[in-house]
Parts: sequence; structure tokens; C-alpha cells
Amino acid sequence: MDDRQDLTKLAGRKKRACSGGHSHSRLGVASFITVIVAGILLLLVIVIAPGAETTVTGFVDVETAGALAGILWIAFAVLSLAALGLGVLGILDDGKKRTFALLGATVSVIFLVIVIFLVLRLVRV
Repeated sequence: MDDRQDLTKLAGRKKRACSGGHSHSRLGVASFITVIVAGILLLLVIVIAPGAETTVTGFVDVETAGALAGILWIAFAVLSLAALGLGVLGILDDGKKRTFALLGATVSVIFLVIVIFLVLRLVRV
């Protein structure tokens, strides 16, 4: 009987540890979602920006494609910086899991470094 009671107590402890106590930081989850949206915007910029430099066939003219690419770049930069800020705040949040905060901040920094590298490379040429 003692073994069965010990197993029941152990199972109860595991259940409480998984379900309660430490939950994910809301700021961290917001950071992760924001950086995913920023990544989608970056992909859109990569698809639209080459069309802005060459002739665009169809209903979109070159000026419109260039303006849209510029707006997406600005939106990407704002979202990446917001994700970085939310990630840092999520990391500093006491008593919460920091997984999503670390992912959001790390991916945001990687995105920003890539964009800075691309911009510096384009400015040189």
C-alpha cells in the first residue's frame, strides 16, 4: 500500500507542476507572434522588392510596387523592434517561463542583423 500511495503523491506533484505555477510569459508569446508576422513581411518584401527594380507586368506599376516594398520594410523594422522589446521584457518577467520570450528576442535580433547586412551591402553598391 505504501508504494501505491507514494506513486499517487508523485503523480499529483507532476500534475500540479505541469498545469499550474509557472506559465508562459504573455509578453514572450506576444514577442514570438510578432516576430512570426515580421518574418512573413520580410518574405513579402523579398518577393516584391525585385519587381520594383525591374518592369512589373500586370496591374501593378513600378512606383506602386516600390512604395509597397518601402511600406513593408518600415512595417518589418517596427515589428522586429517591437518583438525585440517584448522579448526582453518577457525575459525579465519573474516567475514565468521564458521560452517564447527567448525565441522571439533571438529571432528578432537575427532578422535585424540580416536586414542591416543587406542594407549596408546595397548602400555600398
